[in-house]
Amino acid sequence: MPSHPFLPAARVGKYEVVAHIANGGMGAVYKALDTSLGRPVALKVLAARLLENPNAKERFRREARNAARLNHPNIVTLYEWGKAVGCYYLAMEFVEGPDLGEYIL
Repeated sequence: MPSHPFLPAARVGKYEVVAHIANGGMGAVYKALDTSLGRPVALKVLAARLLENPNAKERFRREARNAARLNHPNIVTLYEWGKAVGCYYLAMEFVEGPDLGEYIL
């Protein structure tokens, strides 16, 4: 079950959810559309169960700050992090293709 059960067409700030991609330890990842720039993004959303956990929120913020410092052709670009509709999110470059686990297999 996704951290926040966003359905296609749901809005998270300026992002419109297109599809659920995956779940992870800290939350869920969605394919979304940046409605102001018209580009697809990967939208990582902090799990609802972690919203009241200050350590989890700080880890998520640190992940954003560290990702923002990276610039390499093999690493996705972080576009934005923020809070909207009661959730924290990271908006990142969306790369079409299989996930890493599928690729390795």
